[in-house]
Amino acid sequence: MIRLSVPFTEKDEVKKYGARWNPNGKFWYYPGGELPAELRKWALKGTQADAAAKPLETPAVSKTNGLSAAEAGLFTAAEAGLFSTQETSPEPFLTVSQLSELIRTHYYREPAFRSLLVRGEVTNLNEKIRQDGSAHLYFSLKDPDALIGCILWKDEVKSALAAPLKNGQMVSVKGSLDYFTGQGRTQLKAERITELGVGNASLALLQLHKKLEQEGLFSPEWKKPIPKHPQAVGIVTSRSGQAIQDICKVAAKRDPYVQLVLYPVTVQGKQAAESIVKGIQALDAYGVDTIIVGRGGGSEEELYSYNDEAVVRAVFAAKTPVISAVGHAGNWTLIDFVSDKRVATPTEAAEEAVPDVMAEMRRLKTLTRELQAVFLGQLLQKKKRLEVQRTALEARHPRRLLEERKTLYAYLKEKMDAAVQAVLQRDKNRFELQEAALRAGIGAVFDRKKHRFELTVARLHGLSPTAKLVKGFGYISLAGAPLVSVEQAQPGDTVEIRIHDGALEAGVTHIRRENDA
Repeated sequence: MIRLSVPFTEKDEVKKYGARWNPNGKFWYYPGGELPAELRKWALKGTQADAAAKPLETPAVSKTNGLSAAEAGLFTAAEAGLFSTQETSPEPFLTVSQLSELIRTHYYREPAFRSLLVRGEVTNLNEKIRQDGSAHLYFSLKDPDALIGCILWKDEVKSALAAPLKNGQMVSVKGSLDYFTGQGRTQLKAERITELGVGNASLALLQLHKKLEQEGLFSPEWKKPIPKHPQAVGIVTSRSGQAIQDICKVAAKRDPYVQLVLYPVTVQGKQAAESIVKGIQALDAYGVDTIIVGRGGGSEEELYSYNDEAVVRAVFAAKTPVISAVGHAGNWTLIDFVSDKRVATPTEAAEEAVPDVMAEMRRLKTLTRELQAVFLGQLLQKKKRLEVQRTALEARHPRRLLEERKTLYAYLKEKMDAAVQAVLQRDKNRFELQEAALRAGIGAVFDRKKHRFELTVARLHGLSPTAKLVKGFGYISLAGAPLVSVEQAQPGDTVEIRIHDGALEAGVTHIRRENDA
C-alpha cells in the first residue's frame, strides 16, 4: 500500500487509476503493488522509489489464536492491517468494507487485470443517453454463457468511441477490471471500444422477428379487442414480483369485484419460456376474459424469455385476448408484436384490462348531482312562473270560474262513479246469472247422463245369462260343452243342468225332435 499526496482538485483523476481515500487516516493511497505511471507524480517525496521503499506501515494483527494472517502467508503485511480484532473475539474478522478492499487490492495487483481485451455483444445500454462526453456510459458485454458490466467514463467517450454504441453490436473492449465496493460488483473499465458487427443474439432475434412477421403473426387482422367489462383477468407473472403487486393494487382501485387469476411463472432463466407458455395455455383453457403477460422490467437478458418463439406462438394461439406488459417504454420484446395490446408496465396493463368502475361510479354521481341541480333550477323557474301566473289570476278574480269548475268536476265525478258502479253491478249480475245457468246446465246434463247410464246397466243386466237363470232358465252342457242341439246327445248320456243356485246331473232317456210326429 503506497501513500499519495493528492491535491483536492485532482481527486477524480486519481480515482480512475485505482487511488483510494482512507476516511479514518484522512489520506490517499494506492492499494496495489507497482504504482501506475499516472500516479507516480503524487507519490510521497515525489518519486516512486521513495514511495515504494516506504509503504504505509500498518499495525500487526493480534495473535489470539495461532499465527496472524500475514504470518500465515495469506495476505501481505499491508493487507493484514485491514483486519480488526477485539479482545473478546477468539480470532480475527473482516468487516464487509475491509473484505471489499482486499478484493480491490487483488484486482489492482494482478497484471492480467490491468490490460484486457474483451469481445462480446453490447446489451443493457441506455441508448437515450447522449454519447457526446456529457455523461458516463454504462452497459454490459455478453456471450452465450456469461455477462459482465462495463463503464466508460464521460471524459473518455470521445476518444474511446469511433461511432455511437448500440445494443446488439459485437465489439471488442480494451480496459481494466475494477471492483465497486458500494455495489459489490465487478466491472470492466473501458478505454477503447471497437465495433465488430452485429452480435449473434441480436442477429438471431432479428431473423426470428422476420420469420414470424412473414408468417403473419404480427398482422393487425389477428388482434382481438380487449373486453370492456371482464369478470376474470388472468395474470402470467412471478408470484413475488412487483408486477403482481402493482396489478392487484390498480385492479382493486378500479374494480374491487373483478376476479384476478394468477398463474405464477418463472420470468427469467432457462425454464422461464416453458413456464410462461404453460401459464398462457392454462389461463386460456380456464376461461378468463383477458390475460396479462408481463413482469416489472429488467435488462435485455432478463427479458429474453419473452422473445422465445414458443412464447410468441402461445400468445398468438390463445383464444383469449392477451395484453403484454414486459419492461418499460423502451423495452420491446417479440410478444409485444403478437399480443392484442402492448403496454409499457404492469400498472398500465391493469388499467387497460380492468375498467375504472369506481371512476364511472364517481362520474355517475357527479352527473346525478348536475342533473339534480339542473332539475332544481328548472323547478324553481317553473315555481316562479307559476307564482306570477297565480298572482295574475288573483288580480283578475277568477274564483267564480274556479268554483264553477269545481262544482262541475264534482258532478261529473259523481256521475262517472255512478256509471262505473252501474256497469260493474250489471256485469256482476250477468256473471251471477251465467254462473247459475251454467251450474244448472251442468247438473241437467249430469242427471241425463246418469239416467242413461242406469238404463244401459239395467239393459245389460237383463241380457246377462245369469239373470235368465233366476227366471227358470238353465244352462245345459254335455261333456263340458254347451248342448245346443238334440243331435249332440244319445239316449243314456249324462248331461249337466246349471241353474242360478247350483247344478243338476240328468240322464237322457229319450230324444224327441221338433219335426217328429
